[in-house]
Amino acid sequence: MKDDIYAIDHYAVTVRDLDETRKFYEDILGFEVIDRQDNNTLPYYAELIGLPDAKFNIINMKGYGIVIEFLEYFSPGKIEMDTQANITGSAHLAFRVKDVFKLYEEWGKKGVNLCAKRAVCIEEGRHKGICAFYFKDPNGFILEVVSRPD
Repeated sequence: MKDDIYAIDHYAVTVRDLDETRKFYEDILGFEVIDRQDNNTLPYYAELIGLPDAKFNIINMKGYGIVIEFLEYFSPGKIEMDTQANITGSAHLAFRVKDVFKLYEEWGKKGVNLCAKRAVCIEEGRHKGICAFYFKDPNGFILEVVSRPD
């Protein structure tokens, strides 16, 4: 199996509002839209996903060597999920940055949903020297920025 896998194709996240998500990932994180597909109602999508009568729109966005596929479902109905970091199944995506403190300040002024009162630097242990903070996109998906000593 390991020899058969050679790359990550994309990462997908289900969102409540595709346009709000696109704007956030463009304006805050610098991603770009590479394609959009609306009204995905063909039967093979429902079969692929395993949800009868699935209907959704998709935007694929690219940045920093990764493609993120954002899906907004219209059928079956939307279900909100709590996205706290300690909930099994929660995930986060981390970005390497030069200055976490600068971004924390800038994004706080822009109204980004920051998860902590400040950016934190780890002072001991395996992660010593790493500075980081968590934040959430408009859907509650957890994101992180990290600076590492080089």
